[in-house]
Amino acid sequence: MTAKVLIDRGTLVSVLDGLDELVAAQQPRFIDMTRAFIELSRNKHGSARMVLTTRSAGGLDLAIRLRLRAAVELQPLDRAEASEYLQRHAPSKEESDRVRQFVEASPAFDLSSPLMIRLLLRIIEDEGTLPSSPAEAIDWFAHDQLEKLGKKGNFDPRAAENWLGALAKHLSSKQEGMFSSDDPEIRSVLREEGLRGREVPAFLRAAAEQGLLFEVRENQYGFTHLSLQEYFSAR
Repeated sequence: MTAKVLIDRGTLVSVLDGLDELVAAQQPRFIDMTRAFIELSRNKHGSARMVLTTRSAGGLDLAIRLRLRAAVELQPLDRAEASEYLQRHAPSKEESDRVRQFVEASPAFDLSSPLMIRLLLRIIEDEGTLPSSPAEAIDWFAHDQLEKLGKKGNFDPRAAENWLGALAKHLSSKQEGMFSSDDPEIRSVLREEGLRGREVPAFLRAAAEQGLLFEVRENQYGFTHLSLQEYFSAR
């Protein structure tokens, strides 16, 4: 079955991800084209069958201007839900009880963050213990992933830590959270730390595969969580 047949039957669902990442210069054209698509689809099929995703900050205004018919806002986990999830996924009843006690005694941990929940489970599984603070959890995760980056990507963990630290400091100084691997400033920052230009794409991909960075779109990266950017910026 061809794509044209699926389109003509109205059986495709269009998913536009990351509306908040659209640069300002492209927004008017995007709004016009998307409205035209919605109107055409509704006239021909009775429904546009479209899903858009966005962060509330930066993309909500665009979503409103598209006049979509409904919205779903994801809510963060509360501590009770996070605790129940952690206990359910703990490797044993003993560990489950330890997790419950840990959550009750550690209000400083932001358990609304999926990253922190993932870290706690990983530390329990790999170390058989629980961190004493959020900083200790981030430190464990960073070093664990750097070691794996060294083994899988053939990058020296200490050098990788320096490169990520340089990136984090640069982004913090610019008050930015994302960067392009083709940005001459980024290339210059990494070159000063000893990473040659031709090695930059491979290193960034490897760091993303280990969860230290995430690839927003092709050649566009950011740290997985602000806590990680702050951690490497302080190195």
